[in-house]
Amino acid sequence: MHMGSTFHHDTMLSMYEQIAVHAAEMEDAADAGDWDRVTALERECAILVARLRAEDPSVPLEPRQRERKTLLLTQILRSDAYVRSVAQPVMDALQHQIADARRGSQAHQAYGRMARF
Repeated sequence: MHMGSTFHHDTMLSMYEQIAVHAAEMEDAADAGDWDRVTALERECAILVARLRAEDPSVPLEPRQRERKTLLLTQILRSDAYVRSVAQPVMDALQHQIADARRGSQAHQAYGRMARF
């Protein structure tokens, strides 16, 4: 394996590690209800994922590197699932509030017009 390929793979693994750290931080932020922080971390993860997708390692990973990548991906997916499980009830409640507000606005518009006559 070339020296450049080893550096490339180590850099790639480093980016996976950064994503895993951000994903764990997203769990803490979701638990705290800090959705601005969750969103900011999600954006940082998206940037790293885009960089990873742009990279195309031509040399296969060594077994140790492949194991590390698998472990990191598992951690990232677990964190993502956890954040989604915390966010889903919040999103459901928000959608319910929006629907209620929309119905209230539509009723006001309809009945408001009738009140003018």
